[in-house]
Amino acid sequence: MGGKGGWLVCLSLTLLAVMPAAGADRAVVAAAAGLIGKAAYRLGGEELRTGLDCSGLTRLAYLRAHHRELPHHAADQYKLGRPVDRKALQAGDLVFFGRGGEVTHVGIATGTGRFIHSASREGGVALTPLSDPFYEALYMGARRLGN
Repeated sequence: MGGKGGWLVCLSLTLLAVMPAAGADRAVVAAAAGLIGKAAYRLGGEELRTGLDCSGLTRLAYLRAHHRELPHHAADQYKLGRPVDRKALQAGDLVFFGRGGEVTHVGIATGTGRFIHSASREGGVALTPLSDPFYEALYMGARRLGN
């Protein structure tokens, strides 16, 4: 398919792939999913037009979904909300990664075993399985912010 119709089909299929069946925070997931493949990675970035880093993406998704400001550092976002066991992850939960006890990366759980994040490794906003060996080895925990 060409033109705008093809783009809409692609966006619809992307949203179907990441959206949970019901409940949780679908608005945050939808806000982040709409940026997959559309925002470049930029360290310190918090604007769509110039690029986003991981915490810039989570800030933008929560701002668009709930008009809620989050701090622009993964480690500061790790202090928000309440801890969530990995087996109990829901759409919209923030998932954190790092090394040596230091949080260095954050993404948004989709509730389908994947997360949306912005990373230089992926070239921007991407959808990645939580079971990806690279991220699985760095997983530090998750937080649920609520609305």
